[in-house]
Amino acid sequence: MEENISARGKNALENIVTDAWTKNRGLSYKEVEVALTQSIDTSFIDKLWNDPNNKPLVDKFWNNKLCREAAKGHPEALKAFGNYAIQDYFYLIDYVKFKALRLVSVPNPVPNIPASDKDPRPALDTETSSVGRSYGYAVEWLKKCRDGLGIPVATVAQTERSVAELAYGNFLQSNALTDDWFNAHIIVIACVYGWSKLALELYNDPSTVKDTPFYKYWIMENIQFDEAKKPVLADSAVALANSLAKNESLFSSQNDRDQYQILFRTNLRLEIAFFDSAYD
Repeated sequence: MEENISARGKNALENIVTDAWTKNRGLSYKEVEVALTQSIDTSFIDKLWNDPNNKPLVDKFWNNKLCREAAKGHPEALKAFGNYAIQDYFYLIDYVKFKALRLVSVPNPVPNIPASDKDPRPALDTETSSVGRSYGYAVEWLKKCRDGLGIPVATVAQTERSVAELAYGNFLQSNALTDDWFNAHIIVIACVYGWSKLALELYNDPSTVKDTPFYKYWIMENIQFDEAKKPVLADSAVALANSLAKNESLFSSQNDRDQYQILFRTNLRLEIAFFDSAYD
């Protein structure tokens, strides 16, 4: 997995791969491997992202004050990004709990003792290992807060969770118990595909200041470079878009589509509130 991908992006990739090891969760592992190498297919995400009813929320997300002003190097915004980084650590911890709660939906494994590490692992084995890696991504981000942003770990420990972060955490954990595996990918569209799409625009904006912590730890961690060294969407965004597009046919009822809208809109609102809370 690419080291420069954001922690949220790494979690998205983890979920796509672990779902592939579980029966009745869409693409098989081999199909996922193929999908990860293909050009991005945004056909599913576009139905939500480009829906005129969602435009006001998408615009608020796209033009949020924190990202726009931090990219330009405004001191107040860069200070706010430090606050945001602490809350994002709390979010990542909440995401570990979200993944742990999802374990209840994984089928019990057929009793088996693998002959070697090369043998296929049961879905439960893969999912539990993934929970541990997600905690590792949270710790990685905490280290970046300390070493890259100059935020002492003691300061993080003494900081209260914001109302926006608490709401986000509650949303994740409640959906872990009530929504299916497909919807679990929809609730990260804004912070995986949306973050990467916005980061790519900010990277290409000539007014973006390139020697700030925001540039290094937000913009650069949400984009990648192709073989021609051209900036492109992060692998996590591509994988998420392709996985949703290829698995959409499994869920096509009107009730499903209505739920997609609710989850996507809620995800956007929570992301907007999360950005804005950095100034509180």
